[in-house]
Amino acid sequence: MLKMLNINKKRTINIITYINIIGGFKMNKLYEKVKERLSLIDNMYDIIRIIDPINKNIINISNNEITIRKEKCHDLLRHGRICSNCISMRAYIEKDIFIKIEHVSNKVILLVATPVNIDQETYVVEIIKDISTRSNIAASINYNFKNNFETIIDSLNKKIVTDGSTGAYNKIYIEEMLPVEVNKSVKNGNLLSLMMVKIDEFKNLEDEYGKAISKKIFNDFIKLVDDLVKPNPYWIGRYSDNKFLLVLNDVNQAESYKILTQIKNISEYILFNDNNKIIKLKSSFSIYCSENEISDIKSILIELEESILEEEQGRISKKTNKEKELSILNYRIQELRDILNVMNISSKDKAGYMETLKISQELDQLIVEYMKNII
Repeated sequence: MLKMLNINKKRTINIITYINIIGGFKMNKLYEKVKERLSLIDNMYDIIRIIDPINKNIINISNNEITIRKEKCHDLLRHGRICSNCISMRAYIEKDIFIKIEHVSNKVILLVATPVNIDQETYVVEIIKDISTRSNIAASINYNFKNNFETIIDSLNKKIVTDGSTGAYNKIYIEEMLPVEVNKSVKNGNLLSLMMVKIDEFKNLEDEYGKAISKKIFNDFIKLVDDLVKPNPYWIGRYSDNKFLLVLNDVNQAESYKILTQIKNISEYILFNDNNKIIKLKSSFSIYCSENEISDIKSILIELEESILEEEQGRISKKTNKEKELSILNYRIQELRDILNVMNISSKDKAGYMETLKISQELDQLIVEYMKNII
């Protein structure tokens, strides 16, 4: 299970509100603690800022002054969106230091995120350094290739949070972004739906058709979902080997179930070009909507997985009952055939003829029912 933050409706994580309550004393203590830890590399950074990774709020510490900023932490990079590779969120969850390189305008910047514990509270401190000045290695880059360099940086940051096989987001991204999505939903009162999809018998698919085909199954499945969900704002991540998590923003419960039904109906059969193989794709689904008023992330994921397990067990039970019914039908069909084989009725025996006809009609009905059940 992923290590997740506990978020509830009554107490969303908001470091700015918390700072306003505790006053300047604790902030000064935090500032002194940060300065103490960074004393060995003083003057080697341009900005120190404290990050609230859930709400994306920032507190700048620069020139011995503490400033609560109105903009969000990702505004520095001018992407217009939350960073997909959020090292501050990773530092908060993993309680470890993370580093990344970004670009903005004509500058290449280095960001270091580190967790700091003060009085049993965890903060994330970001150190930012412009490494595109003349004294740095980045300055030696031939800026005729600047665009290529920026593309490389974007590609590296994307690769960190992307599943290599499917192109969907990976577990790192799910771990970082899901707390943000749930917190935003609770805080702003927006709708949020989470859909977990499990591709059944994943190992059997790989064994029978090979990894190339199983990869194509996943890619085609993600494209199918993409076509059905657009233009709704969403993202999809690979939760495990054979499980995907679909996150739908501003989609109500009725619409979510409609999308779920469409995915179920369409994904049953997928046609591949490889030797015209037709593979019946069996999937299990579960769904959570914000109307359920469950905001603890760990509980949400447990609920989704338990719902999938219940669906699988129900399907297994249904299959077992079906096999039992088919066995009974098959036995009765064979029994009637044996009776007809030993019956030797003359054309003058009207009662015997009617009995034979009755058995033949029952046999025909059982055969039709049997054929319906095995298709």
